[in-house]
Amino acid sequence: MRNYKDMAPEQRFEELAMMAEEFFGVTTWRGKFAERYDMTAQQLSAWAKSSPPTPVWALVAIHDAMNAQRLETIRNWLKG
Repeated sequence: MRNYKDMAPEQRFEELAMMAEEFFGVTTWRGKFAERYDMTAQQLSAWAKSSPPTPVWALVAIHDAMNAQRLETIRNWLKG
């Protein structure tokens, strides 16, 4: 896992967007992310402007969700 603390705020949001698009399978991921993590669209819009900057927990959460999704795919494949 990358050290998200060392990233600039705008890099964190770009990384979040990339991972969220992959996880949710859509480019319009903000609504799904907000719903999943009990947030508002306004909060995500503020992160996009780095005011406040994207928190590290958001990247860790989506990273963990992606890993869980991959693990589920492997489990289903092994079940055949």
